[in-house]
Amino acid sequence: MIKPSNITLLCVVFFISVFPVSLKSQDSSRSITLDHKPKLSGEVYNFSMRSTGEDYYLDGDWQRGDVLLVSDKKVRDKLIKYNTYLDELIWMSEESYKRVKVDKSLVKEFTIDLPDRAEPVVFKNIEMDKSSGSDKKSNYLEKLYKGDISLMAHRRVTIASERLVSSGGSLHSLPRLRSRPKFYIVKPGNQVYEVERFSRRALYRIFSDKRSEIRAAFRDERLRIRDENDLIRAVSLIDEIL
Repeated sequence: MIKPSNITLLCVVFFISVFPVSLKSQDSSRSITLDHKPKLSGEVYNFSMRSTGEDYYLDGDWQRGDVLLVSDKKVRDKLIKYNTYLDELIWMSEESYKRVKVDKSLVKEFTIDLPDRAEPVVFKNIEMDKSSGSDKKSNYLEKLYKGDISLMAHRRVTIASERLVSSGGSLHSLPRLRSRPKFYIVKPGNQVYEVERFSRRALYRIFSDKRSEIRAAFRDERLRIRDENDLIRAVSLIDEIL
């Protein structure tokens, strides 16, 4: 016959073996919360390039920034770079000190904090269509103006030329990189159009239904489009008209 005290002991052992999680419910819920924090993911980044010219935005310095995921969750205060040659976002993990090429399909936009600017620089992952003149499915585009229409810049870098250099007794090709940004107008409905050159005529073609009003506004403002700042001003005027 089993004594009552032994029966009590057996019940306690049985309860612990069957329901061990209930004894750690407070710690378990805390770990679940941590596991659901938004995280960055991608491939370990081993790409390096010997070249003249810079293949990173802002001369390659690591900057603090936030990454907004397609899930609308935000990963905050990470060390990131934007490789303008590859059009890829690179993240430096402060836990492993590994560089990671962030999976572009998971990124909605990212921001880079700059000490000399009140507002961060914003790059949005834009799906391109045939009207944009781009041969890539998506690009990271910098927001230059945001209204009912937007002006975006693709800060792309391309190989302008190459030259042979001697190193270690053998010849190597050394590419020279050149910044060749492209500018895009984004209309409602995510319609993307390339601004082919700094000219008023290029904008007239994109907004052909408002051509006369836009021409009059440019004339009143004595606006000639010679550079990026002129283009930003022109788009803001067009946005007022629309």
